[in-house]
Amino acid sequence: MASHKASEGIEGWGVPFKKYLTGITLVNNAVSGRSARSYWREKKWADVQALLKSGDYVVIEFGHNDGGSPSTSDRASVGGEGSETQTHKVTLADGTVETVYTWPTYIKWMIDGAKSKGATPIISSTTPDNPFNGTTKIDCTPNRFVTYAKNTAAAKGVPYVDHFTASLSSYDNLGKTITDSYFPRDHTHTNSARYYSL
Repeated sequence: MASHKASEGIEGWGVPFKKYLTGITLVNNAVSGRSARSYWREKKWADVQALLKSGDYVVIEFGHNDGGSPSTSDRASVGGEGSETQTHKVTLADGTVETVYTWPTYIKWMIDGAKSKGATPIISSTTPDNPFNGTTKIDCTPNRFVTYAKNTAAAKGVPYVDHFTASLSSYDNLGKTITDSYFPRDHTHTNSARYYSL
């Protein structure tokens, strides 16, 4: 979703998305490398919420940077879909003690924050990594954050976009050669050509 320097050769989908909007102002506050946890901790969400006003729509999508153990990663959430009481305290590299919550907890807080400003939150599942994995056939299943996104949206009664399945279907139709060309650097980060052709 995030913007990158042209020299990097990659671009999140939030950048070209404005091409599909007529008469609508798009503000892209995505930050590369952030998880739901780190976006919340760094108060990036607070910045978004401060900008929101009644009638706005806000797309919330996390999952690429959220895996791992909260004990060893400053981005990982507590596993599972439990309530806000399912927490884990960790000490960050700078000595800060952080209470870490489940991934859905952070998303629910963002949903509630958007609603409190009269905005409509839309939960989007994370996009898939390159699904071909060196083969000519799709070899990709949704990670747990795709399921978490769907379940959290349903639990909170907000719109859900299955970005994972839609992207996977497009890659399947395009085939390995074209899909591989959309991932110039690694199996996760796509270039802008991907979004202008899908």
